[in-house]
Amino acid sequence: MATSKAKKVVTAYSDVESAKAIHAIARAESRSVAQVAGAALKLYVQLSTDVRSTLRELEGDEEAFRHLMQQISRVVRAERFDTAARKVAKSLPENVFVPEDEDAILSMAVDAVSAQETAS
Repeated sequence: MATSKAKKVVTAYSDVESAKAIHAIARAESRSVAQVAGAALKLYVQLSTDVRSTLRELEGDEEAFRHLMQQISRVVRAERFDTAARKVAKSLPENVFVPEDEDAILSMAVDAVSAQETAS
């Protein structure tokens, strides 16, 4: 989903561990460090003031911060599943059999999304 929005250089300092993680993510995703950092900043600035405040408060509490990151990961995965399920539901003809097993449903959703991505 590339856009032609104007870009602005923003300089930021990071701890060594985060900088290494950004470099590793950039390599793994075949993106530049600037693209990864820009995506992280874009997400951060879209958070509400109270959420950003809470993140800053939790920075010193590793256990609480790790728990929060696990919760965020769960929500993102659930949203990904729900999105895939909606795509599958839209692509199915009426009166089609849908299995009860979540793994089978997820497999159908992944196949449907992959087929749509291949077609485009």
